[in-house]
Amino acid sequence: MTTKSFEKAKVLIELLSSSTMDAAGLETLHILSGYPKPTIKRIMDDLQALRVIYRRLGDKRYVVLGFENESFDPVYLLARDIAPVLHGLFRKTGLLSDFVMVRDGQPVIVESNFSLSCYRSASSGIIGARPSPLLSAAGRTLYAERTDVKVELDAVTEPLVDSLLDEKQQAVYTRVDDSWEYGFDKPFAIAACAVPVRFEKQTVAALSLYWDAARVRQGVLNHDIQRALRSAADTIELLLPERNRLYRKAALDLS
Repeated sequence: MTTKSFEKAKVLIELLSSSTMDAAGLETLHILSGYPKPTIKRIMDDLQALRVIYRRLGDKRYVVLGFENESFDPVYLLARDIAPVLHGLFRKTGLLSDFVMVRDGQPVIVESNFSLSCYRSASSGIIGARPSPLLSAAGRTLYAERTDVKVELDAVTEPLVDSLLDEKQQAVYTRVDDSWEYGFDKPFAIAACAVPVRFEKQTVAALSLYWDAARVRQGVLNHDIQRALRSAADTIELLLPERNRLYRKAALDLS
C-alpha cells in the first residue's frame, strides 16, 4: 500500500469508526470521503485482506474489526468466520439463508447470504433485523431451544408455542405460513426451515434456509436440502471451538 493509499485508508477507517456509524457501504464512503469508488474498493479489499475490516455478506457494508474502536461489535468476527459457509450453502442449494443469534432477549440476524439473490429491496435491512420468535423458522428454533428469548404469551401465541413440540423432536423448525414481521416489504412469499447451531451442547444460534413459496413447492425441498442445511450447521459447530479463544478475547460470549 502506497503512502497516499495509506492516508486514504486512515480516513476511511476513521469514518467507519465514528460513533454515528457502525457500518457503511461503498456509496456512503464515496459521499463522505470524496474518493472515487474504485479507489475505495481497492483500499477496502486490501484492508479486508489484512483483517482490519470486514465486508458483511448480507448487505455488502463494511465494518471495522479493531478491538479499540467504539463502533466495534465482536459479533462481526463471528460473521466473518461463518460467511464462507453461508456462501457455500447458497452455491449448493440455490436458496437463501440467515444466521441468527439471541441478543438482548430477541433473535437477531447476524449474517446472511441474501445479497447473493436477485432481490435488492430488502438487502439493506437484513443485518440486525429481528425475526419473530414464534413466526420465523430461526426465531422458533431459538425460542424452543433456549430459555432467554422473550415472548408475551396470550390466546394467539400459545397455539404457536404448542406447535413447536413436534418440530423440537425433529430439530427442524419451519416458518408459520403467510407470516411476516419485518419493517420492510416482503420480497416474496417466504417459506423457511431452520436448524439449531450448538456450542458445548448448548444452542447458540439458528441457521435457516428460505425460498419463494409461490415458485418452489415444499415437496420439492427434499431430504438433500435439509441435509445440506444440517451439514452447514455442523461446519459452523466445528468452527466455533477453534475460534472461541479469539471471541472471548473480543468479549463475545457464545453462551
